[in-house]
Amino acid sequence: MHDRLPPRTLPVVYVAAAHVSLALAFLLVALEPWRFMGFFYHPKMVAVVHLVTLGWITGTTLGLSYVAGPLALRMPVRANGWDAVACGLFLVGASGAITHFWLGEYGPVAWAGAMILPALAIVAVRIVRALRAAGAPLPVRLHVGVAYGNLLLAAALAIHLALRKASTGAVPLPHVYAHVHLAAAGWATLMVMGMGHRLLAMLFPAAPPGDRTAWASLALFEIGLLGLTGALMADGPAWPFALLLALGLAVFLGAVVRMRFRPRPPPAKLKRPDFGVLRVALALLCLVAACGFGLCLAFTPRAETRRRHGLRRPWSFGFPLPDDRRRGDASPAHVRVRAGSRAVGPCGAPLLPA
Repeated sequence: MHDRLPPRTLPVVYVAAAHVSLALAFLLVALEPWRFMGFFYHPKMVAVVHLVTLGWITGTTLGLSYVAGPLALRMPVRANGWDAVACGLFLVGASGAITHFWLGEYGPVAWAGAMILPALAIVAVRIVRALRAAGAPLPVRLHVGVAYGNLLLAAALAIHLALRKASTGAVPLPHVYAHVHLAAAGWATLMVMGMGHRLLAMLFPAAPPGDRTAWASLALFEIGLLGLTGALMADGPAWPFALLLALGLAVFLGAVVRMRFRPRPPPAKLKRPDFGVLRVALALLCLVAACGFGLCLAFTPRAETRRRHGLRRPWSFGFPLPDDRRRGDASPAHVRVRAGSRAVGPCGAPLLPA
C-alpha cells in the first residue's frame, strides 16, 4: 500500500513550473497583443503556444501522472534519481525551445528538443512499467500507455520539423498539423480519456464504464489519429480518419453522459453546486466544439480551402515561397510585410504598430 502513495516533491516541481509557463504566456499576450493578431504561424505565436502546450499542459500532465496514477489507476510509482533527471532535462529543454522559438532560431530548437525527448522517454518508461502492476482494467491502462507513445512520436516529429525549418527555411504546414494532432489529441486528449474513465467515476460519483466501452474508444481514437497523421504527412484525404477519431471521442463522451445520469449516492458532505463537475462539463463542451470544427475542416474540399486562403500550393500556407522571399511576403493571403511598411491584413488594416 505504501508503494501506491504518490511522491511529494516531484509533482510540485512540475506543476509549479507549469503555472509559471502559463502565467508567462498570459503576460506576453497582455503586454503586446498586436504581436498575436493576424496570421497565426510566426515565431512569437509559436513560442506562446508552446508555453501553453509544452510548458503548461505537458508539464502539468507529467507531474500529475505521479499523483493520478497511484490514486486512480492503483499503480505503484516511487520517484527515484531517473525521475529527477527527467524533470531537469524537461525544464531546461522546454525553456530553451520556447526561448529560441521566440527568437526564430530553429536549429537551437532542435537541440532543445533533443533534451526534451529523453526526458519524456524516461517518464514514459517509468509510467508504462508501473502500469503493468496497476489494478485498473487493461483498456484503461492502455489509454495512458498509448498516450505516452503518442507524446514520444510528437516530440520526435517536432525535432524533425525544427531541423528541416533550420536547413531549408520552410516546413510543409500539413506536417505541422500532424505534430499538433499527435500532441493535442494523441497525448493530452487521450490522457484525459484514460484517466477520465476512473477519475470522473470518482468525481460524480458513478460506476466506471465497462471494458468494452474503453476498448472501443481507444481503438477508434488511436486508429483515427494515426491515420490522420499519416494522411497529413502524405498530403492525402484526412476525412475518413478524422471521422474515426471523432467516433472514438464520441464513445468516451457517451460513457461520461451515462455516468452522469446514472450516479451513485453522493457523500453526505458533498457541497452543491459541485464546481468540479461544472468545470469538467465546460471542458468537455469545449472539446466537443473543437472536434466539430475539426470535422468541418476535414470535410471541406481542399480546393475550396485553398481558394479562400489564396494558396497556390498545399504546403505554402504561412511560408515564404521563392517569389515571396524576394518581395518580403511571409504569407500571401493574410499578412504582407514589405520593406519600410507596416504589416497589414487582407483588408488593409494595420496589424503591427508603426
